[in-house]
Amino acid sequence: MWDGTPGVNDYTKPVVGWGFTYKNQSLCMSGATSGASCGRTVDYKYSEVCGKDIYGNQECYSNLVSAEQRVDSSRHGDSGGPVFELTGGDAQVRAMGTVTGSITKDWIITKDQWLLFQEFATAVRDFPGLEPALDLGPDPV
Repeated sequence: MWDGTPGVNDYTKPVVGWGFTYKNQSLCMSGATSGASCGRTVDYKYSEVCGKDIYGNQECYSNLVSAEQRVDSSRHGDSGGPVFELTGGDAQVRAMGTVTGSITKDWIITKDQWLLFQEFATAVRDFPGLEPALDLGPDPV
């Protein structure tokens, strides 16, 4: 899996499997625009996100998992990027899902943000036999 800041310090970490999410779990994401960052806590507060697609059509996506973000929100272009849990002394990752979007709530004093993502377990349920691409050694390219 790609890690680091796009175009600055790109590197990879091996994927060693996938897992189910649980409340208060600490997760990371790696977006094509925002790069890799950790600091998201699963809270299941939201399960749907709505917005306009690139053609201006209103769309809603449901059956999602939310994780409160203590770091910058995901950005346009991050959709489909990996949501993961660090493991193996932070040298490996476990696939937890893919980025769908984010929700921001502006309060008088604070701003709260949530990452919404499709849990990998849902994809496995919907597509039996699905597994993440695991680390199979160095990239031959």
